[in-house]
Amino acid sequence: MKFKTLVLAALAVFAASCQKPEKLGSPNVEVKNASEINLAQEGAEADIQIISTLDWKLKDYTDEIKSWLVITPSEGKASNEVQTIHLRAIANEGGNRQAVISIYGNVLYNATVTVVQNGPKGDIGSAEA
Repeated sequence: MKFKTLVLAALAVFAASCQKPEKLGSPNVEVKNASEINLAQEGAEADIQIISTLDWKLKDYTDEIKSWLVITPSEGKASNEVQTIHLRAIANEGGNRQAVISIYGNVLYNATVTVVQNGPKGDIGSAEA
């Protein structure tokens, strides 16, 4: 009896894995609303709208960037529908800062968004000759 149950369970798993994947068209990762987002110095929120026919994840979202910019979600599934990535920046009390975030489907298909937040100290860290 246990053997029969195991065989039926294995067949169910096999049948589920044999279902045809949803047709999403050509591979693509595209930002729909803006390639550059400027956030207010006092802290702000914004959304990135993307369409990705590939499973995607954020690249170049470093610990340094995470210290001032929260991005959620950091990955998603392939879809023909618009997906929203939410940005939330804390107040900037230092110099201007920038994050270049890659929404990565694979090496051939990805999109980049630049997030800029000016600070009261302006451009700092540039060496003068």
